[in-house]
Amino acid sequence: MWSFLGYSNFRARGFSKSVCNLRVVAASAVSAHKTRAEEKQVTPHLESDMAFTVWSDPDRLRQMRGNLLDNALRYAPPTSTIAVRVRKDAGTGTVPVCDSGPGISHRPHA
Repeated sequence: MWSFLGYSNFRARGFSKSVCNLRVVAASAVSAHKTRAEEKQVTPHLESDMAFTVWSDPDRLRQMRGNLLDNALRYAPPTSTIAVRVRKDAGTGTVPVCDSGPGISHRPHA
């Protein structure tokens, strides 16, 4: 979910696409959340055995990974681990954030 300021910045400058290394973007997000993770006694770590590049906006990728890590830190129990994985699946790069929090209900929301 974008903040109002983030949305305003996006509207003002649009996307700025370039070649992005997903491993570097993911590592940056993990590093940016390190202090908060330590405060919550949660261990974030990067799982990546490769560098994988995509054509995308690096700022939006960092923002999305940051939002997912922020959510994982909010709900992960103390002493748990959050895994940020860089994967290549059928030529597509994915960066899932996996934690042991309660997750999102699959029930329809009103």
